[in-house]
Amino acid sequence: MFRRSDPQALLFSACAWMPKTKQERCAASWAGVFREKSLPILRRVEGEFADLYHPEKGRPNRPVELILAVLIFNLTYS
Repeated sequence: MFRRSDPQALLFSACAWMPKTKQERCAASWAGVFREKSLPILRRVEGEFADLYHPEKGRPNRPVELILAVLIFNLTYS
């Protein structure tokens, strides 16, 4: 079963618990660039994967952006 990702930020996300200095370091590293540049692209193409899921049977999918990001990191760092 395909469901689009919810673009709303989580109330208790990991960033909310990090100190301000650590948030700034993450934003200045590759993670900030990935979040600003790559994730919006992955979210836009998410609907193209809907045909791979059964319309009624099965559990809802993991966010496609998460799966694609893990695959990108795996190919990049392996």
